Amino acid sequence: MSELLHFRRMPWICLAVLLVLASGIARGAEVGGLYEAGVPVRDKSRGEKSRAFRLALEQVLVKVSGSRAPLLGPRLRPAFRRPEGYVQQFRYQLVEPGAPDVNEGLPLMLQVSFDHDSVNRLLRQTGFPVWGRTRPAMLMWLALEQAKGRTILAGDDPGPLPKLLQASAGARGLPLNLPILDLEDQTRVRITDIWGGFLEPVYAASRRYGSDAVLVGKAYPVLPTLWEVRWSLMLDDGIQHWTNRADSVEALLEEGIHASADRLATAFGRIEEGAAGAEVLVVKGLGRLEDYARVHAYLRSLERVRQVEVVRLEGERVSFRIDARGGLEALQRLLELGEVLIREDGASSAFRLRP
Repeated sequence: MSELLHFRRMPWICLAVLLVLASGIARGAEVGGLYEAGVPVRDKSRGEKSRAFRLALEQVLVKVSGSRAPLLGPRLRPAFRRPEGYVQQFRYQLVEPGAPDVNEGLPLMLQVSFDHDSVNRLLRQTGFPVWGRTRPAMLMWLALEQAKGRTILAGDDPGPLPKLLQASAGARGLPLNLPILDLEDQTRVRITDIWGGFLEPVYAASRRYGSDAVLVGKAYPVLPTLWEVRWSLMLDDGIQHWTNRADSVEALLEEGIHASADRLATAFGRIEEGAAGAEVLVVKGLGRLEDYARVHAYLRSLERVRQVEVVRLEGERVSFRIDARGGLEALQRLLELGEVLIREDGASSAFRLRP
């Protein structure tokens, strides 16, 4: 059984700044709100504001780094003692009447935006990675055993679990989708496939969603106050399995999202700060000035890219020299998650502009 660290629950009202995806997601997704967080407060006093700044900074560091490790150890204690030094702006928001549960019963929400460069510099100076805005999209198939029987959770399920899962995924900056369970899904995936661990039909049915990762879980009560879930996270290069237990199904699923985010950040987002250097990338299909401008702006916008310069123009082919953290392999992985370029078959450093 995995022994994973407890993560502070996010208030559901933060969904306003979290990414919630519709069905049919594209490969990779640009995630917004990474440097924003909301914290419930009792009033506008200095003490409450300082407390909220610290909690908001904790949330942002976890989202941006892709890791819960910044919440541990002494390296970030100076920053947590003076979190206001990283705040760009903040505002108070009244909780709507009749919905105190989304704000822990407190009357106000403090919405905080942090300075992008300052947060990134803090993480790098203290030895933590910075995960860019382009994140792998994850599809989740969950078979749940309850008193009414076994069911597969759908994205439009009227219960609270889809909202809880999206809030947990948003707290990690992770694009998450649940199956729509239309006739095609129901024909291709049966609950016995998930329950019995037969992952081949599940993986095949997941291709229509264009996800980068597929999380499969079966959750069931062991005792009246103890739940267990068995997870399988399917990536292009293999499958990871683990088991969790918790005293409620909500806590169980929330931890499953955080454990998945930890693994995806390791697979897709970790940057070796020492591995950097200029690499030449060839991009084809740039027949118009607008195409060149689009690709050049896109490459410069990538989180790990330090510098971009053109070294050769040849018809519709443009060669860019790119200085990127993590080197060529990390850059290629990031480009494959994006929606601008497509890797040429059999080429290590040649891409083509998407139509």
